[in-house]
Amino acid sequence: MTTEATVHGLTEAQERALESLLAGQSVTAAAERAGVSRQSVSTWKNRDPYFIAALNRTSRDRLRHAQDRLIGLAPAAIDALSNDLDAGGDRATRAARDILRALEKIPSDSLGPTDPDAIRTEQENEFMLNALMSLPLPDDDR
Repeated sequence: MTTEATVHGLTEAQERALESLLAGQSVTAAAERAGVSRQSVSTWKNRDPYFIAALNRTSRDRLRHAQDRLIGLAPAAIDALSNDLDAGGDRATRAARDILRALEKIPSDSLGPTDPDAIRTEQENEFMLNALMSLPLPDDDR
């Protein structure tokens, strides 16, 4: 197995783990597919800026694709809703409402950053904040 970085700056094992996670598999299953420990995948998922960015970027792309498909269905849903409201139809009205509700529920930008440098900066800031918060407060016994 080669450890060369791929297009996303990930190793082949990381790419396999990423594909598994994006397919909805567990960290354990992703680790098995990648040929690494569960801890490795967990560390990549929580600490590796390149892995996190690739996971966020691909998830965001898939979400946008689903959103585009739903938006494409919106005119037909609106027409069905309008026609069924006029005709009193029940089944198409429920489907049209479901489509419109799904459009409302799509988060606009709920996924994390896709830039590894931004993730690294966030991690460093969090580390520094945690370090500062753990410092003892000075005594005011003057």
